[in-house]
Amino acid sequence: MGIGYYCYLITSEGRQLLVGEAGEALRLPALTQVKALLRQLPLLKAELVHRSPYGEMIGQRGDQSDTQLRLPIILRMNDQEKA
Repeated sequence: MGIGYYCYLITSEGRQLLVGEAGEALRLPALTQVKALLRQLPLLKAELVHRSPYGEMIGQRGDQSDTQLRLPIILRMNDQEKA
């Protein structure tokens, strides 16, 4: 919390971290900035994946300790959705 969002582009070829002009990992402080960036790309859909350490905090180990919340990000509304 409070560190911002790192953006990855995931394609059939794998996962790629988006980087800034100097080659550093691109970290955006707010979801509105993430959406603005993603709207510039030719994407069909986007998703926010939040990994929570809750399982680890309560003593779970392995796959059980890594929980994910996956939320779709609406980038554009088509004409049917606007009505």
